[in-house]
Amino acid sequence: MNNTDCLIVGGGPSGLFAAFYAGLRGLDVTIIEHQDRLGGKLKFYLDKIVWDIGGVEANTAANIRESMVKQGLTFDPTVHLNESVISVNKERDVFKVETTKGTHYANTVILATGVGVFSPVKLNLPGAEDFEYDNLHYYIEETKHYKDKHVLISGGGNSALDWAAHLADGIADVTLVCRKDELKGYEATIKELEKKDVHIIKQRTIEELRSNKDGTMIERVVLSGGEEIDVDIVFVNHGYKSDSALLESLKGDVKMNEYNQILTEERVKTGVDGLYAIGDQVHYDNRVHLIATGYPEASEAVNFAKHYIDKEELDGAIVSSHNEKFDELNKEVRQNLE
Repeated sequence: MNNTDCLIVGGGPSGLFAAFYAGLRGLDVTIIEHQDRLGGKLKFYLDKIVWDIGGVEANTAANIRESMVKQGLTFDPTVHLNESVISVNKERDVFKVETTKGTHYANTVILATGVGVFSPVKLNLPGAEDFEYDNLHYYIEETKHYKDKHVLISGGGNSALDWAAHLADGIADVTLVCRKDELKGYEATIKELEKKDVHIIKQRTIEELRSNKDGTMIERVVLSGGEEIDVDIVFVNHGYKSDSALLESLKGDVKMNEYNQILTEERVKTGVDGLYAIGDQVHYDNRVHLIATGYPEASEAVNFAKHYIDKEELDGAIVSSHNEKFDELNKEVRQNLE
């Protein structure tokens, strides 16, 4: 049985930095990510501008995600995508990690699950899944694909309203359909939406999707009131459902608050030796929920993991500007800068 030194649950910003720093500290690393790509929730707003990462200029979430992933893979961790962790149990001195695809064994585990394992609430209509690879979307990656299209957005929450306002700002012709008689977003979002040329249809739901002659894409949407609307793209934003299996498996050993956030000691310790938690899944007094907050937590968790495996190790790695592990990589970076 081969154990990885450090198994990281979650490939978002905190998990990726933990993978980088663990590699720097000489640990063998495995990342398990339930989505089809690394980068965490950034993929849900790739075109949005992110400002609040220290030392990083404002940039699109897409570009920041790309940089995070590249850094996280610096030391070649083993990566498992489309795989969800069901349970983590400590058996003697080894962690047994059960997933939807099998069993992994690790000397230490770092939980970096963000706000949890979420998947979009999908349309419960016959044949809807057939259009998911064409013009039925549950999240928006790049708005350039929506340019000059007629987009029907289904949803009345803040995210749906925010995307409606964003797309209507010179990108697409937008129709917003919501099932209630009032919009449920933040006041500022609703005011912003009211400034845009968005056709809003209230107290309606999507009843039917009608395809083109080839049956390959949605051509028309039928609403509950009988209205038929020609569309180029249908974007459904009905919220997300959570898979809490992992958290349920931990409740006997790890303290949590009423929001299922892990209550930690010294910021990252869970109370189980060798098991650490970082990122937005964590709660302690005065924690600020920013991407940047997860970085020091990641390095602390890795240092604790390194000590747990080898009590003789130093408190931290040599800083990158003087670390011989980067000698060859530095040559490549300098060549690219010239």
